Amino acid sequence: MSLTLAIKKGAFSNAKRRSTAHTKPFYLPGLNGIRAIAILIIIAAHTDEFSYLFHKHAAGIIGKGAAVQAVTLFFVLSGYLITYLLILEKEKFRKIHYRKFYMRRALRIWPVYFLMVSIAYIIHMYGGITPEYKVMTTYFLYYLFFIPNIFFAAGGILHPITPLWSIGVEEQFYAFWPFVINKAKNIVGVMLAIIGIYFCTKVALQYAHLTTIFKIVNVTRIDSMAIGGIGAYLVLEKHRLLSIIYHRITQMVCWAILIYSLIFGAIHIFSIADSEIYSVLFLIFILNVSTNPRTIISTENKVLNFLGKISYGLFAYHMSVLFLLAYLFRNTAFNVNNTAFVIGLYILTLMVSIPVAYFSYEFFEKRFLNLKQKYAKVNSSANNESTGLNIQEA
Repeated sequence: MSLTLAIKKGAFSNAKRRSTAHTKPFYLPGLNGIRAIAILIIIAAHTDEFSYLFHKHAAGIIGKGAAVQAVTLFFVLSGYLITYLLILEKEKFRKIHYRKFYMRRALRIWPVYFLMVSIAYIIHMYGGITPEYKVMTTYFLYYLFFIPNIFFAAGGILHPITPLWSIGVEEQFYAFWPFVINKAKNIVGVMLAIIGIYFCTKVALQYAHLTTIFKIVNVTRIDSMAIGGIGAYLVLEKHRLLSIIYHRITQMVCWAILIYSLIFGAIHIFSIADSEIYSVLFLIFILNVSTNPRTIISTENKVLNFLGKISYGLFAYHMSVLFLLAYLFRNTAFNVNNTAFVIGLYILTLMVSIPVAYFSYEFFEKRFLNLKQKYAKVNSSANNESTGLNIQEA
């Protein structure tokens, strides 16, 4: 059944859906490995970008734009897993339990998020960084109400929590996505419509020269998460398109583009559509790693699984680690070239960030994760618990 035919026919086959509504915990391999790869790229990019704190110049240790696309990868992964779980829940219980969904999200995302926002607020207000109380409080309100992407798109910077703008994007996505999945009779048709409307809105804003609004819409990656959602639909429906996605040549082309982007920089075909193009590439990557037994590259191993498990903490804390290192070495002169220095700084940042993230996961986050299990509607393996750029658990 083609995707077009699926849209015309509309609703899922109830018999087929029941066969995929798992009663035992399901496991999608390699997802923690995907998270690990993405967060390692992001940390490398930030290490390079903030090397000026150590009186060094950026060395370009990863391709230009690769970190931006790593964020896109997290968005696609989030849409994929959340949609996967929501569809299973809908088919198993004939509805989605909204309260339990939001309790799971809050218990996973909020503790670390608000911890970092609180720490950053104290540092800015009482550390002599910003004397303007009213201005700084206003800035933090964007984070308090989960709209930091608006602040970020308008050029706002709040170190070390600026990267948390992506958490706001995901929270906004979660605010309406369960209703979309629960109410839509033709789920894939609705997702395609959302992608089309979002993209057309971006184009219209760009050509209308509404720059600020365009930037806000552009960072609110609803389409990337919806593309991930389409991937969940394809897998659960065992759609014929999977034979193309799983093809060895498709995989090789996808990996070649991703590796090239990592080394030489993101490929620009149509700049306004870069995130959409990479979202499709990342979806191919995710589907092969997690559901194709003949995937040419596996991300399922102990090291990547470990890093993926603690990747939310790595994402949340690594900028603080960078600024702490800059403070500790503020009077130190490094007599090495930029590339050697940035690579060394990257390794040092990881060496500090990994124990911090592990400690956070084991002694802070797990307390809330255990509570979260009470609100689970679909059983999933622990390794499938994390999702999205926020790297939070589903």
